[in-house]
Amino acid sequence: MTMEDAVARSEIGVSATRKWRHRVRRALFESVLIVFSVLLALGLNEWRDGRREAALSAAASDAVVAEMRRNHEVLERARDHHRSVNETLTGIASRGERVSRELAQSGLFRPATLVDTAWTSAQSTGAVNRWPYARVLGVGAVYERQATYSTLARTLAADIYMDLRRRGMESALEDGVSGMILLTQDFANREEELARQLDTALAAIEHSP
Repeated sequence: MTMEDAVARSEIGVSATRKWRHRVRRALFESVLIVFSVLLALGLNEWRDGRREAALSAAASDAVVAEMRRNHEVLERARDHHRSVNETLTGIASRGERVSRELAQSGLFRPATLVDTAWTSAQSTGAVNRWPYARVLGVGAVYERQATYSTLARTLAADIYMDLRRRGMESALEDGVSGMILLTQDFANREEELARQLDTALAAIEHSP
């Protein structure tokens, strides 16, 4: 092999090496770009998901607060009604009078109709997962007590209705005044306690992050 051939081969080898190194660097660079693009896309998706979850959590919190305030107002009206009826019936009983049909038909027992749509929705959508644990416990306790109140109210209302149908209004009113006095006092107390629990839970939400 001549010197010229050796030089030529050497130059070809150097050129090939340079091309190979260039290709390797380019491939590495493209790989890094691909990995960076994937990580960036994942990060953006997580950011968007986080924003959506935060928005859902905030909307659910606002809805639950509005629902609790509405229930609070309804409870206060029911409490005031039962206190008024209790006072009227106590006066009638002390004077030995009979309850008039007009008074009975006006609704002696009118428990509050409470709703839990927003709370149930917040649970089913997972919106409560981003709430502080103390808030979940506080709100959950309110709705649990609310459910107990509503179940008892429905049961007693059905019993009163069945008694009226079985005995007639006159007989039921004559014999049931003392029981109605106790019932209205008991429910006025229950409504007062539940309204107070709602106040506490609402205050905790307003002061929580």
